[in-house]
Amino acid sequence: MPNLGSVRAKALLRLQSADQLDERVRVVLPWTWVVLAGLLIFGISTLAWATISTLSTSISAIGYVVPALGWSGVQAPTSGTVTAVKVTTNAVVSSGGVVAVISDPATDREVAVHADSAGVVAELSATVGQYVQAGNQLAIISPDVGPLVVQAFFPVGVAREIAPGATADISVSSAPSAAFGYLSGRVRSVAALPATMERLDAVLLNPALAEQVTAHGPVVEVLVQLETASTVSGYAWTLAHGPEYPAVESGEPASVSIVVGHEHPIEDVF
Repeated sequence: MPNLGSVRAKALLRLQSADQLDERVRVVLPWTWVVLAGLLIFGISTLAWATISTLSTSISAIGYVVPALGWSGVQAPTSGTVTAVKVTTNAVVSSGGVVAVISDPATDREVAVHADSAGVVAELSATVGQYVQAGNQLAIISPDVGPLVVQAFFPVGVAREIAPGATADISVSSAPSAAFGYLSGRVRSVAALPATMERLDAVLLNPALAEQVTAHGPVVEVLVQLETASTVSGYAWTLAHGPEYPAVESGEPASVSIVVGHEHPIEDVF
């Protein structure tokens, strides 16, 4: 005959064990729900960010800061020996001002070489005693009026992605982007055809630069207009007011980054 005391003790033990199990479940479950809720909120937030936020796609190339009105080259009108140079680099010259004097052996007379427009001597290649041919470039004049623009040169394969009005960030060596941000600009025009060497020579007035620009193949000329602002430099910057000095100089190289598209991060997943 079963021992009733023993049976009752075992039953009580089972009840006690069940109560303890239930106690453990009551203690563990709340934390589990907290973790699951946190993961769910994180997942929903990440999905919302990937769906709503936008990332920009950009392409970059080399460019040069140039006068909007273009450079003015000073060429030798005749062959002969340079007997005098009347200007220096960065000197201000008036329209019609004398840049150099050439001794013409054919006529045994001296010929004055004049600047076609007023501005600043950006480059001077003429030296006293130098023999020049008619048409050789003696100096480059940067107009003293009008804003500066950036002529950028993009490979043909990517230039088709650029549209007029696209935003651009421009970095110049005279104002490091780490300290001052980028110059803000917008694409004014995109050439329909690759630039010829004649066109590059006309824009850059420097055969060596033209060869450097086309070293990796044909390029398309992209004109970027710098956005103006009430800053010391006169232009808008992505970081505060830019440098506290006139940082942009005609003729200096620039790195040009142009936004060509926008996408949502979730598009990279699906």
